[in-house]
Amino acid sequence: MSMSYGSKVGANITLGGMSSDIYQVMDELLSPPLQQAVDEATDDTRDGAVKALEKAREGWQKLSYAIASGVVEHLRHNLDIQNIQTNGNVVININDDTDNGGVGHTHNLTTSSAATNVVFNQVVGTGSVD
Repeated sequence: MSMSYGSKVGANITLGGMSSDIYQVMDELLSPPLQQAVDEATDDTRDGAVKALEKAREGWQKLSYAIASGVVEHLRHNLDIQNIQTNGNVVININDDTDNGGVGHTHNLTTSSAATNVVFNQVVGTGSVD
């Protein structure tokens, strides 16, 4: 799973990833009383009730983004990572076309080597998680 939480440009927030999930739960839990007020409003009070629900949802979006961005950024920079193992293929290409330190002749060397199913072990590390 990607550790994404949406984006913020100036005052504009776009929910995504974790912030979208948080907002969906907030809206599900907090909107029913406000939606009920909209549904039960008279013609004179309906506009005010609708605006109150819209403003509340805008606030929940901002709060969802703030929570998600704080959690994700904290994890990215402070998560203690231990005993990770993965495998993959490695290809090494070397092309050395230098004058060998001014000796007067060049060494043209091109070689390639491949290893498949190499196991990489990471024992201890902190941060830089994406």
